[in-house]
Amino acid sequence: MPCPPLPVVHLTAKLGGVGRLLQLLDSRPDMVDADDHEVTRQSPLHYACEAGRVGAVRLLLDRAACIDRRDAMGYTPLMVACKYGWAEVVSLLLARGADTGLRNCCYLQETVLMHACCCTSPPTSPGSDHVAVVRLLLKHGAAAAINERDR
Repeated sequence: MPCPPLPVVHLTAKLGGVGRLLQLLDSRPDMVDADDHEVTRQSPLHYACEAGRVGAVRLLLDRAACIDRRDAMGYTPLMVACKYGWAEVVSLLLARGADTGLRNCCYLQETVLMHACCCTSPPTSPGSDHVAVVRLLLKHGAAAAINERDR
């Protein structure tokens, strides 16, 4: 069953249209943390982080988007940015207080560091730098241990 079309605020965040996003949030401030679909439950911040849209991420955070908001699988915006290797977005999220200690709801209960190491984006994605993301996470205290035995 196909997902319904993306709400305009989510699509705008993904495309990085900061001017349009500002207009949308001015007219409907409650949309800053709106769900995309009842199945995935991602916020506009998740979409901006997935696409590496620093300006949109900054605007959403300035408008009080929940920085550690979890989607249906327990992914936070920081996990999404790490997965795609967006170092500038990760740096911004960390500077604004994103929690590096959270795990998603998947079987492995993946950490932000695990997401940074999985290298989802192609190596040719402009601006994608998983090594820089790993360094940022370690600098900000992300645990390198996968489970209690590894500590």
